[in-house]
Amino acid sequence: MSVKVGPMQSQPHSNKEQSNGELTKFGISVVKEMNRLGMLIDLAHISRAGFFQVLDVAQGPVCYSHSNCRKLYLHPRGIDDDQIKGA
Repeated sequence: MSVKVGPMQSQPHSNKEQSNGELTKFGISVVKEMNRLGMLIDLAHISRAGFFQVLDVAQGPVCYSHSNCRKLYLHPRGIDDDQIKGA
């Protein structure tokens, strides 16, 4: 089952709450609700700043459903060693 709730991070073209890649207030509330429901939080495609903020808020396990190690293949969406260790 997949659930899409809308952007948890601000979008570059958005006039709404700006977060510089961190979670918006809505994003934090989504993480808290996912915690309450016992859902696994997928961090695929989240920014580095948002990743560490999710770790601060999340009360359960998190995962990357699909990603790559940046040291093995340099790509902007790859995850670095600190993110791998954090997850």
